[in-house]
Amino acid sequence: MKTFFDRGLSSIWDFILTEYFIDAVRTTSSVVIPTALLFYLGYNHIAIGVGLGALLVAVSDTPGDVYERATALVISSVILSLVSLITAILLAHNILLAVLIAVSCFVFSMLSVFGSSAAAIGSMALVMMIFTIGLKPGNAPAFCCYILLGGLWHTLMTILHMRRMPYRRIRHALSECTREIATFLTAKASFYDEGIAVNDCFEEVITRHITVSEKQDALRSILLKDNFLIHSSDPRGLQLLQVGARVIDLYEQILAIHYDYADIRRMLAELDLLGPVNRMIKLMADEMKQAGRSMRTTRPSKPYIPVMQRTPLLTRQLTQAQFSATRLNASLLKQIITNFEMIDTSMQSIWQLLSGEPVSEQVISGSDAIRFFDTERFSLQQLTKHLSLRSPILRFSLRISLICLGAYMAITFVSHGKYSYWILLTIIIVARPGFNNTRRRNFQRITGTAIGIAIAFGILFFIHSFNIEVGLIVFFLLGYLSFLYVNYLISVIFVTLLAVMGLHLLGGNNNELLLERSYDTILGCAIALIAAFIFPFWEAHRLNDFMKSMLSANISYLQILHHYVAGEPVDIIAYKLARKRIFIASANLSRAYLHMKSEPQNDLPDKELFFDFQIVNHQLYASVAALFLKAKFNYSSPGSPGGADMVQQAIGYLEEGLCQLSGTNPALVKIEQEPLKYIPIVPRAYEDILSEQLNLISTLCYSLNATMGQLIIRQCD
Repeated sequence: MKTFFDRGLSSIWDFILTEYFIDAVRTTSSVVIPTALLFYLGYNHIAIGVGLGALLVAVSDTPGDVYERATALVISSVILSLVSLITAILLAHNILLAVLIAVSCFVFSMLSVFGSSAAAIGSMALVMMIFTIGLKPGNAPAFCCYILLGGLWHTLMTILHMRRMPYRRIRHALSECTREIATFLTAKASFYDEGIAVNDCFEEVITRHITVSEKQDALRSILLKDNFLIHSSDPRGLQLLQVGARVIDLYEQILAIHYDYADIRRMLAELDLLGPVNRMIKLMADEMKQAGRSMRTTRPSKPYIPVMQRTPLLTRQLTQAQFSATRLNASLLKQIITNFEMIDTSMQSIWQLLSGEPVSEQVISGSDAIRFFDTERFSLQQLTKHLSLRSPILRFSLRISLICLGAYMAITFVSHGKYSYWILLTIIIVARPGFNNTRRRNFQRITGTAIGIAIAFGILFFIHSFNIEVGLIVFFLLGYLSFLYVNYLISVIFVTLLAVMGLHLLGGNNNELLLERSYDTILGCAIALIAAFIFPFWEAHRLNDFMKSMLSANISYLQILHHYVAGEPVDIIAYKLARKRIFIASANLSRAYLHMKSEPQNDLPDKELFFDFQIVNHQLYASVAALFLKAKFNYSSPGSPGGADMVQQAIGYLEEGLCQLSGTNPALVKIEQEPLKYIPIVPRAYEDILSEQLNLISTLCYSLNATMGQLIIRQCD
């Protein structure tokens, strides 16, 4: 019981230290302080407008440097205030308001073509429109000014916070990324557990890769978009850049630990080493999680002691087993131990940087940094690319416009409930372009609302103190903002309590509040889910596009390898860009596959074959990464024409597959040429590494093309 209690306290304290909670406290303060002050002075209408403006502008906030975030927050404040003005003016004209709802839903949903920041502003603009319909402000210009004032107030608070603690968000991103990598490593430990099927292990690893890729992308965005950090001479900033680079390299190192797991399980089982290897991997994963926690603070509280030094008995058991193993098994064991040592060394390097080790060199230049992310540009050309029914963004925009128009007409001319606007609000929040996301949000929204209403019923029944109720509202707001990006279901519980308690204090009837909240939420969720079949865009129809991107990324990755094997110089930035492209393309492919499996219109002929495609693809880029790591990025490699020919043949397999997917090679020709058997001509010390890895890479490309060819044939049947 004590252990469970200690773990609970540790988890709570761990969450309190996260940027999610710190941001929630800051946002809650920026909403509550002016609202409470204005209510105290008797300016109730101003208080509601300022608080609402501050809250919605805060929710529209997205990561970025000071300039980007400040610009986006000001734009959000202006757009939300204008939306509230136009909506308030048209409240008395039902037909014009219906037209406004339809047009606004389409226009603001289309903003997502310009990136995540524009999409967030568009979503909050629609929420602002619905809240204005519900609040029915009497003085439209005044209400507009209150919204603008609240938004600008939150913008000011955000800028001051970022100036005062410029590195906090970077530490948070580093922490999140490192801890997800640790989770990925824990998933890899399952390969050394005979109780888990190898394919199940691959499914877990591929799924975890999606999350790691997202966290890496967020980390790169924060680190490399920040001009202050890139051009700073501040040692703290340079250290964080170094840590970020090494954390991403660490993931590549873990990813590159790849074997024929069926064979290695048999080998380790014979040596009675499956358990020790599994335990060592989990210990290293735990150490990474601890490092992730330490990244949130100024410096680690204790020096790093390598895991292999802290577990001498386990290390000795692995080392001594080499002497009793066969030559091949001893070689594999040596490779496993070397991998453990490399991870330990990388972790020690990261820990030393976190402890304040001086950084002498610049990690990346500003011109190179900009190559790692896509700048969000607002151009007509970017918009026109999505003005086609092939675009999921356009299809979703049309869908949300139609269902919101229909819902508004229904609640205007059929249902006259006081809080009927909650139906529109639920649709706006729950509906998503993909069926899988819409279905998951439906479940979370309905479940969270039911729990929230049950708790609200108990609070309203037992508590009748105004001061306690106000305190609870502040607590519910803090809870909603804390879990908004962590656990949507919990955030729904808090926002339901916030809405019910807030309207209760404003004079709402308790029974009416609870009843309407219930059926409006259910009705809104049902409409959003059924509407997913209007202008649908199933993930199964996009799989070929994701496979093209994946093959193209693999080709770019192998071209870097070709330069290396041919003895040509390799640009480290070009290599890391190719690596980034591989990570993102593979994550997009896996995500689409997972979403597709839950879609009702799932017409993929052979899911198992497609899963095999993902496994081979994962093995391919892991094997290429392993070769680079084993060569230790020795870009002055001796030339190897035989090896270069093998890599070129592997590229040819992928290019042939890309042509077939693109339709430029309609004849599905069976591959007759087997992968070349490479005879290495490089120095003996490097012979085994290059020979083994290139043979494997060529074979994997051959298998990938063959598997993909079978998929294409079955899709045509």
